[in-house]
Amino acid sequence: MDMTFANKEKWIISLTEVAVDSHYCVTLWNNEKRSKISHIDLDEKVDKIFYNPKINFHFSISGPSFFKIYEYTSSCKQLVDNENLFEMKDQP
Repeated sequence: MDMTFANKEKWIISLTEVAVDSHYCVTLWNNEKRSKISHIDLDEKVDKIFYNPKINFHFSISGPSFFKIYEYTSSCKQLVDNENLFEMKDQP
């Protein structure tokens, strides 16, 4: 469905549809070693990956009613939802 290079083309982030309109998989690959680093499964409809080259370990996944920023943590070797990246402020 979608893919992008990351971390100076050392990584590939791929988005694949596992079951039609219901289950998706995001996988982080080591392009140099040709091996999987980590993956996450999503039960939301998603169709886009965006990688921010200024922050090597952050990327976003989005769809019609879904948006999350994920981070790769090398200490845990996992992709984690980065909920604390932005503070949400209540509207008056």
